[in-house]
Amino acid sequence: MSENKKKRKNLPEEVELSSGIYYAPVHLPLKIQHLTSQNVLWHRHKDFYELVIVCGGSARHVNQERSETIHAGHVFLMPERSAHRYLDQKNFRYYNVIFHPSLLKTEIPGVHLETLPGYHTLFDFQSTGENRCSRMLTVDEVVLAKLVPMLSELRSEIRNRRPGWQEGAYFLFMQIMVFLLRNGSPAESAAFRDVFPIGHAIRLMEQDCAQDFTIRKLAEASGTSPSCFRHNFTRITGLPPRAYLLALRIRRAILLLNGSETIGEVAVRSGFPDSNYFSRIVRDRLGLSPREIRRKYSTGELSPDALLDRLKPSVSGDLRIGARERKTKHVRSVRAFRGGKKLGA
Repeated sequence: MSENKKKRKNLPEEVELSSGIYYAPVHLPLKIQHLTSQNVLWHRHKDFYELVIVCGGSARHVNQERSETIHAGHVFLMPERSAHRYLDQKNFRYYNVIFHPSLLKTEIPGVHLETLPGYHTLFDFQSTGENRCSRMLTVDEVVLAKLVPMLSELRSEIRNRRPGWQEGAYFLFMQIMVFLLRNGSPAESAAFRDVFPIGHAIRLMEQDCAQDFTIRKLAEASGTSPSCFRHNFTRITGLPPRAYLLALRIRRAILLLNGSETIGEVAVRSGFPDSNYFSRIVRDRLGLSPREIRRKYSTGELSPDALLDRLKPSVSGDLRIGARERKTKHVRSVRAFRGGKKLGA
């Protein structure tokens, strides 16, 4: 019995995952998942690669030789026949891009992924056997902000399967790979040793979007001044903090309306103390009132996923509002920021 088999004999329950559970042989060998903290068993990849892109929170990534903490901005690749799991997950959110390595092979003259800066970090695997894994690649907040919408678009392409979806998904996948390999840096690089201050603020809002947040409070949590925080937040996410928070609250409401709570209770839990204001905002952004949404949920005319698809992806993998704030609302929100007033006011 090999040394590796001896080590694995006393491990907790393990599953072997094959490509057949992700994609059919006649289809493009590509699948993407957006996952959150969950009980992940030891699992082995039988015949596919898994590209992991961490969007938020943290976890401990473990195989039989290594254990390392991963957080937002970390990217790594698990090859076929490798095994691993996640422990100590804290608001852990990540994308899994599952694919067959043949997708990376191209015979187009002059096109060579291996010439890109991050190629050897991801594809020169460390260790042997089931413990094979890439080194850690890191992307900063600006790159992550651009990357997540691309991942979300790839997910929609595969899920919706409109005519030409396989061609569209393939070229999106290659675009994502090139973008990562051009813009990522080895995790040990000094430029990426600091945690993401804006990412920390985003995680605070996502953990409880109903909380009364102010620019001052979020800036203090990020270790920066209010003006610097506001500028960096908008530059990185593409939205002012108030609009981002409002998007999170609408997302929560979309999910809660599929439950048994009253409209008023959903409004409060989503961060809208005034149920009338809540109804106006929901109708303005989604084209339906909360009562109409609930009725359509009950009749099967509408699903939460369909409503969530109306909102564009943001830096965290959650959702942003596509429509711009009207000028009057923008002025009112700017005034609210001054003096530390609540963002949701």
